[in-house]
Amino acid sequence: MLCVAARAAASAVILIASAVACASPASPPLPALTPERVASLPSPIGTAPASPVWSPDSARIAFLWNDIGWPLKQVWVANADGTGRRALTDVTRVEPDMGGGSTALLSARAAARAQPGVTEVLWTSPRELIYVYQGHLWTQSVDPGVKATPIGFQEQGVSDVSLSPDGSRIAFLLDGDLWTVPRAAGQTTRADRLTSLGLPGIGRVRLGTYNRADREVGTGVWGADWPPYAWSPDGARIAFHAVDRRHIRKVPFPSYLGDETVVSELRRGYP
Repeated sequence: MLCVAARAAASAVILIASAVACASPASPPLPALTPERVASLPSPIGTAPASPVWSPDSARIAFLWNDIGWPLKQVWVANADGTGRRALTDVTRVEPDMGGGSTALLSARAAARAQPGVTEVLWTSPRELIYVYQGHLWTQSVDPGVKATPIGFQEQGVSDVSLSPDGSRIAFLLDGDLWTVPRAAGQTTRADRLTSLGLPGIGRVRLGTYNRADREVGTGVWGADWPPYAWSPDGARIAFHAVDRRHIRKVPFPSYLGDETVVSELRRGYP
């Protein structure tokens, strides 16, 4: 009798579970994974976090990320244990204000969709950091509700930012040269140009991997992950790597992005 009762109870549970499953609403079908969807934005696989840096007291970590799959990265912070994750910046994507469907418009729209947002971030104190957005320097507190402040020197094109060992000056690259500026926010600050090496490249179309300066402070290798300069431990000197490409042969490359094909010469050491 006990076996019969157990079988009856098990059958009842199965029938109830089946009824509940039939009554539950069906999940919406997933969209088809087509080549167009794979190549579209926002990315179906998301945007990977990048450039993680610890605060000086190791209490927080800052990183660059877009949480909805766009290339436009914001500055995010989180506590050392992973709690308190939040975005510090709110930079926006700027669409070109152009009419028509020309090649120039399509190129501008594609560039707008691929805007990287914030490109660099580093800490200046346990509660303050600086970042680079659209080639400009900004300082940002981690305290909620505090807005970012532009650093006085506002020439566009800043990259490879670092802080002096004593935290008093910011070094960066601009137009192929090495510069420093005092770490003073919201002021008209004069930057010091430490080198006079920068020479623009020969390309007529400012696009492509090989469109680089003829002479500059840099790594000399595309995609290199080492810094092109370094502070001495006492902050009194900076060692840097100079690149001179003027001896590299010129190679013609056609550009089809304009109304007419343009042949632009670039320096390239191999076919």
